[in-house]
Amino acid sequence: MRTFFKFHLSLILALTTKVLAQIPTAYPIATPHPDKQLQAAGQMYLESMYLPSVTRGPWSPTWSPDGHEIAISMHGSIWKVPAGGGEAVQLTSAPQYDSEPSWSPDGSRIAFVRDDDHSMHLWVVDAKGGVPQQVTQGQSIDVDPEWHSSSALYYSSTPGGAPFGLWQIAAEGGKAEPVLADGKQSIEPASSPKGDRIVFVSARHLNDGSGGSYGSGDLWSLDLKTKDIRLLSKQETLWEARPRWSPDGKTIVFVSQQTGKNQIFLLDANTGIPVQLSYVPEEVFAPVWSPDGKQIAFVSSSNHEFKLWVMPAAGGEPKPIEITSLHWQKPVGRLKVTIQDERGAKTAARVYLKSSDGRAWGPDNTFERLSIITGDHYFQSNGDFTAAVPTGDIVLEVMKGFQYRPARRTIRIAENQTEDVTIKLERITNLQAEGWYSGDNHLHMNYGGVYAETPATLISEAAAEDLDVTNSFPTNHNTRLIDLEYFTGKPDPTSTSDRILYFNEEYRPNFAGHMGLLNMKQFYFPVYDGYTGTPYGADYPTNADVLDAMHAQGAIGGYVHPYLLEPGGDPLSNKNFIGAREFPADVVLGKTDYYDLMCIWTDPGVAASVVYRLWNLGFKVPLSAGSDAMPSYWRAPTIGGVRVYVHAGQPLDYQHWIQGLVKGRSFVTNGPILRFSVNEREPGDELRMDSPSSISIAAEVTSAFPVEALEIVQNGEVIASQKSEDGHHIKLKKSVPVAGSGWVAARVFGPGKVHFITDSYVYAHSNPIFLTVRGEKPHSKKDADYFVRWQDEALEVIPTREFRTEEQKSQTVDLYQRARTAFLKLSSDDKGGQ
Repeated sequence: MRTFFKFHLSLILALTTKVLAQIPTAYPIATPHPDKQLQAAGQMYLESMYLPSVTRGPWSPTWSPDGHEIAISMHGSIWKVPAGGGEAVQLTSAPQYDSEPSWSPDGSRIAFVRDDDHSMHLWVVDAKGGVPQQVTQGQSIDVDPEWHSSSALYYSSTPGGAPFGLWQIAAEGGKAEPVLADGKQSIEPASSPKGDRIVFVSARHLNDGSGGSYGSGDLWSLDLKTKDIRLLSKQETLWEARPRWSPDGKTIVFVSQQTGKNQIFLLDANTGIPVQLSYVPEEVFAPVWSPDGKQIAFVSSSNHEFKLWVMPAAGGEPKPIEITSLHWQKPVGRLKVTIQDERGAKTAARVYLKSSDGRAWGPDNTFERLSIITGDHYFQSNGDFTAAVPTGDIVLEVMKGFQYRPARRTIRIAENQTEDVTIKLERITNLQAEGWYSGDNHLHMNYGGVYAETPATLISEAAAEDLDVTNSFPTNHNTRLIDLEYFTGKPDPTSTSDRILYFNEEYRPNFAGHMGLLNMKQFYFPVYDGYTGTPYGADYPTNADVLDAMHAQGAIGGYVHPYLLEPGGDPLSNKNFIGAREFPADVVLGKTDYYDLMCIWTDPGVAASVVYRLWNLGFKVPLSAGSDAMPSYWRAPTIGGVRVYVHAGQPLDYQHWIQGLVKGRSFVTNGPILRFSVNEREPGDELRMDSPSSISIAAEVTSAFPVEALEIVQNGEVIASQKSEDGHHIKLKKSVPVAGSGWVAARVFGPGKVHFITDSYVYAHSNPIFLTVRGEKPHSKKDADYFVRWQDEALEVIPTREFRTEEQKSQTVDLYQRARTAFLKLSSDDKGGQ
């Protein structure tokens, strides 16, 4: 619910000093690695895209100096496999997660990163196996081990919470020495064969003063003797850049997403001229040279499967390196699981699998994810799976959305035996049978992560989360537009009768606030504005212009992840309007179709404080919810972690669902199922009364997850509350007096950091039921004046912003002036406004 990173999502697009200075910081949610964000991107991007992943297939290869073997990370351990394929042998086994192997030049040892979900440090293990030895210590995050001799390592580190820099240390440990730790974000060091230069990735500003770079940075080289730093190539790389020198020192291989997907590139080490090497349909990562320089090994990610490949260094057809079997260090058995719904039919679900030492497990090539809120590892299954797991007790937990009770089973695993387990899930309610369908109105299928998603994999994950409607946004990540090829202006062909996937758009202006555009028939360009240093540096068009364009094509638009402030914060008093500055103006001018009260990155209390004021003025702004999840990330919340349930009637139909959303026939939640009515009217309705009288309120909460209290809110004030007696149910019926026009809604609170909930705390909120007494419109001078001051703040800032023409500026000023006039009228109009 609260923002996970200290800089706004939009900073990934605009990294100059000027822009950084304009953006205030927001409240950071607690994460496994707090305050380690890079200069050029938010903490979420660092943790999700750069820090090592736990993959259930091969990852991060490194070649042995004799060329006979390749070491990889897989299943959270270090393995080695013959370069021609064959049995993989496990080299490390621990309760922690091991990754990023790097083979020493003399072939005797392998360095790697060990992650305990709280810290990351370098370790070294004998190439033949044995007891690993820890190399780095302390509170820093230490990754990217790279040998510069057989006795010492380069690596990336954050000592004392400083930005990532390049360091070196003896392989036996000891005192670390800085190589390049100037506070300008330097990562991924690789030593030249002669040991005289380092190539690395950095988001540092260019020497000509033209500003920083995009993504994780550009490719730079450091002369170790002269300390000269030279820009090799301005590639706008992402976190998987991973530059590596060829054995002859003439060429550098790296990965870049500049073509729209991760592919392998070669770079002349002197001229910086690049050439694309791989042209494969899969996303590819982590290239590494063979010792003779004739081949390059790499990993691909496609259709929820990781594969190890090798290809000629001069280009050509890649060939798979087949892993035929796994030789585990410790005894293992197999767990075969079938998941059934309440009818006994196989059903997709989310799965947690943990051994007695606390380590997570999963089937081969599963896209395992880590909840950034709770630290839980999980994966989504289509309903049956088989996994190799250690002997002894293993805990299996299964959940499917919010309408089933999570199941938990402890299973004893015997060596070389297979345990067959069937989990039958129990329903606690069936909203679909009543015409209620859940939707996630904001997610990005691919966002530069290591998990290459497709519509088929995304719809399977929606099934596992019991998510009926999925609105995915092609991503304007850096200067690229990812997944645009899936936009068709109608439900994706992978949609089914009970599961709809629709590719729409997020419009991402720096000044006005981000909007989700739904039910689109034509994609809108540009996809963002207001980012200094890009061709779209002007704060134009306004969001109102974009909303007008949406309405002309039958689409709708609303504000997403509004107001990145800590709980209790207020955009006006904090002078921090990040997320939805133009929102009140668009509401008073009749443009806005919905508003995301819930998002993983924002606090709903802050978001509610703004929309309550608008409801007090009679504006019927419907609530929505969008997770803003990135399924291609391994450290990420799940899709549907927050969602909106819409009463749209049967059968499931996207147009009817959109209509129900706009009418406000819905509630938003991250777990609790909330039913609410006033005089038997449902959310979104208007109750007209000839004179002041009492109303009958009924609210009920049913939840598979802990809930604490239910509150009834009238015109922004709590008028009734009820605590839960058993932690999972609450009922409230009450008659309350109504003196004048306004609104009534229900909201639910629960504890924080709850297992299975990929959000900060348990929460749900209904849309309001509006009350009209004697035909009068609601009126609140205090709230109208609040928004007058809001527009004044915008009008004060606009002259300092960038516009291409005076006409653009005057049109933007006019928008806020018209909004100010409208709110000023509401302040003085005793009858209020609609």
